[in-house]
Amino acid sequence: MAKVNRFIIEYAEILKDVKIDVEGAKPPSYLVKRFVRIVKSDITEKRYINMCDYPIETILVCAFMGILCNSTNWVEIHDFVSDNVKWLSKFVSFPEDRIPSDDTFRRVFSLIDSEELSTATVKYLLSIFSKIKNAINKYAKENHVNPDSFIDPKRGQVLINIDGKVARGTGRFYDSLSNEKMIPNLQMLNVYNATDGISLFSIPIKDKESEIPVAQETLSKMNLKDKIVTLDALHAQHKTFHLILYRQGDYVIGLKGNQGDAYEEANLIISSDYLAQIHKSNHNYYRINDKKGNLDKEYFQVPFNKLAIDKETTSEGIIKWTGARNIIVYRHAHHKTGELTVQFFVTSLNDIETAVEAIQGRWDVENLLHRYLDVSFNEDMNKTMDRCAFTNFSIMSKLCLTLLKLAKPLLANRSIVRIKKSFSRKPISYLFSILAILDIDTLEKAFGTK
Repeated sequence: MAKVNRFIIEYAEILKDVKIDVEGAKPPSYLVKRFVRIVKSDITEKRYINMCDYPIETILVCAFMGILCNSTNWVEIHDFVSDNVKWLSKFVSFPEDRIPSDDTFRRVFSLIDSEELSTATVKYLLSIFSKIKNAINKYAKENHVNPDSFIDPKRGQVLINIDGKVARGTGRFYDSLSNEKMIPNLQMLNVYNATDGISLFSIPIKDKESEIPVAQETLSKMNLKDKIVTLDALHAQHKTFHLILYRQGDYVIGLKGNQGDAYEEANLIISSDYLAQIHKSNHNYYRINDKKGNLDKEYFQVPFNKLAIDKETTSEGIIKWTGARNIIVYRHAHHKTGELTVQFFVTSLNDIETAVEAIQGRWDVENLLHRYLDVSFNEDMNKTMDRCAFTNFSIMSKLCLTLLKLAKPLLANRSIVRIKKSFSRKPISYLFSILAILDIDTLEKAFGTK
């Protein structure tokens, strides 16, 4: 049984053979109406009411539907609304039959509280996931399915990835003779639930170094019980270790030169001979083979107390290396050159299999979030300079990405890029398909429980 819950990946696997025919079906409105209700109740209106031409729900629903249908900037959202205003007017109002301009979308997005919008989108997605998991549990119960061969939504710990991302289209050069940007690219810290494929927080940051305090502040507000947090070596900070343990979570964090004493000690103590002994005993050793059965990756678990380093308290009264139980050593030989890659991870986990699953899943934030935002949603082409407006646009893109991942296995498992191109050809038709596929009645019919 897996030690780390990977619901969204397993969900895609079980739906490969499920067929849903949405041709000619009446597009369900539940998902849109649910989004409208959440927006109206959870998003604070910061504009002067008497000076607002369009309600906040009109702006956000139009942007949501537009981004889902392949709009990548404010002008394209306006064009989408112009083409589909008749259908959209079933859910939101357009006073005097006027349509918001691209500047209106950008301006309103610059005023919306990003934390409120992020919370609202997560609430919306979690309500959808709750219904999906209930449908799966109902299917398993009615068909006497063995949970070990099906998805058990409660098994394993939830995996949380934290990593920064640069929006490469938001900076500006003002001096054609200089290579330095007068206005740097906007950067964002993403907190990603890799279990469900949901971006929990999107927080603007000034630069790479500011990731540390922003991540610590975010962690201090989270309930981390039954969760594993993965971060890169930049975050190997004593306060970060303390916060995660204090919030009842576990961590797997890279260990590099920024933690000089520990890194040097690990390199000194954990020699090739030492790892050979672990391998020989087959205790605290884990290997992954390639498709041909040959060794691909090796993992070794070394007790943290083997390292002779200072474990006293910091000037802030925090115990150094709080909760650190083991060092996980990752080793991989390049299949052509034979060049050996060795990496260290410090973890509070005491089970090598769980730690390995977390290490393998630490890149989900890059592969399943950042890459999709750049390749499928063209986020690097977004030229918005206003930090708040860009952040809110990115939050909406992440919401749409999660919905497309859920629908992907029911659309002949097409890639997200292909699905987005299909939206370009038949936007409203594909929008109806996505809404139909994610409708709970349709899912229950697919599982044969309705």
